[in-house]
Amino acid sequence: MRKQKAQYLDGPEVQDFDDSDDLPERWQTEEDLSSEVPTDDGYPDVSYPLSPVPLDSAYGYPASGFKLHYQRPPRRPDEKSHPSHIYNPAMPLSATIPGGAEVGRRISIEGVAGQQKFSVQLTDSYQVDVGLFLSPVIHWGADSGTVVLNIRCSGSWGREIREKDNFPFEADEKFTIEIIFREDQYEIVVNNHQTYEFPHRLFPTEKFQTLVVEGGVRLCHVKFL
Repeated sequence: MRKQKAQYLDGPEVQDFDDSDDLPERWQTEEDLSSEVPTDDGYPDVSYPLSPVPLDSAYGYPASGFKLHYQRPPRRPDEKSHPSHIYNPAMPLSATIPGGAEVGRRISIEGVAGQQKFSVQLTDSYQVDVGLFLSPVIHWGADSGTVVLNIRCSGSWGREIREKDNFPFEADEKFTIEIIFREDQYEIVVNNHQTYEFPHRLFPTEKFQTLVVEGGVRLCHVKFL
């Protein structure tokens, strides 16, 4: 007699059943599980029943005959549905790059600069190594009006690159930063005009898939392309 596998709705445990046996309602076949398709925006559906869910006392699953109706949870007014867009995030920001740090990836950052300085970093998942450190210094002593570029490896900073020509940031003014992942370097374009090129120093570059933004800045929109 042919057998088929079935599993708990939310558990990995597997048990065999004969075709002649009726599966309990708390079980679901692999075929049923494969018919569940994710939502188009990457967020899973979750249930928010209007009344308490009666549970099977032996297993802790919804009681026989009770069917959950799935719907999307309510969102905050400033929250958008696509994981590739972040609007008005709290600071500091730490976000994993959707799809990874592959060549051709772009990150677009829109915000308002503060009075002193802030930093944009591409780090590993532990935020120990930094493959790109970009710090616009608006007002900070002798460093005012400087864009600082650097890396950090095992807690030690590398050799800084300092750019003062045509400083593109102003306090309390809007800016855009676009970071483009090239095969041999990061290309940084500010306000669609000023361009900085920073050669890769740490490898593999794919491990730097966490975006960190901190310091004196207010972010409006971060977009991963």
